[in-house]
Amino acid sequence: MKKPTLLVLLFLIVFLAGCVGQSGISGGPGVVVTGFSASPSTAEPSTNVEIVLTVENKGDVNAENVNAELMGLPQTEWNIPNRVQSIGELVAPQPSRGMNQGGVGDIVWDLMSPLGKNVDIPYEATVRVTYDYTSSLDAQVSAVSTDWMRQKNDKGGIKFQKSSSGPVSIKLIAPSTIISSGRIPVQFQITNTGSGGITGEALTFSVSGVDCPRTDIRLPKGRTGALYCSISTGGVTTYDVFQIGISTSYNYYIDQTTSITVLRKPPV
Repeated sequence: MKKPTLLVLLFLIVFLAGCVGQSGISGGPGVVVTGFSASPSTAEPSTNVEIVLTVENKGDVNAENVNAELMGLPQTEWNIPNRVQSIGELVAPQPSRGMNQGGVGDIVWDLMSPLGKNVDIPYEATVRVTYDYTSSLDAQVSAVSTDWMRQKNDKGGIKFQKSSSGPVSIKLIAPSTIISSGRIPVQFQITNTGSGGITGEALTFSVSGVDCPRTDIRLPKGRTGALYCSISTGGVTTYDVFQIGISTSYNYYIDQTTSITVLRKPPV
């Protein structure tokens, strides 16, 4: 195997030291729980208890197949016939069109508290909300010839990038100087910026304008991963702009907990 030439080594050093992103990156929530509570939160034995969930889509794309599962309350004591309920689709807000709020969904579980014990019994009800979502990034990267850079003082690089708002954010990282010379390495930084997790933790991406040896990563809750790709810039004699796109679809989940206390049985 040939040893790397000095020129290649210098290029890699410049790439690692001079890679830059650009403003306009957005992460944050997709579907969020805006309310989850029991009424009453302190209940007499064998009385009605209402558990209410409210969710809202605060991301950039529609959330599909939104479902909620009530967990944590023992079935033998609470007798919950409809633990999983469907909300369906929650549309995304579109502030530029005057739609500042995304879709809102509500679910109510009507329950009967258990028989009283000899002491007050605390319970924790947890709801898991799952939904299908898509995260994407669009970017423009320019490559220049050596003559163009000298004449225009233009080093090329990232001209624009924008990641959709959602629980998975994507950021493009590229060299701060891109001189036309065949393939230029770039990196996509993928971050779970939401408060929940990805079902199965695996993401598979569709890409355009770049070549990637692999297009899948595992992304546990709260973690960041990366895809390493390249742009073919050979043949640029002056200046050229390359359009880059990347997207992934996944199922995401978030959890929320509320407390219920069932009072001890009254004295006879």
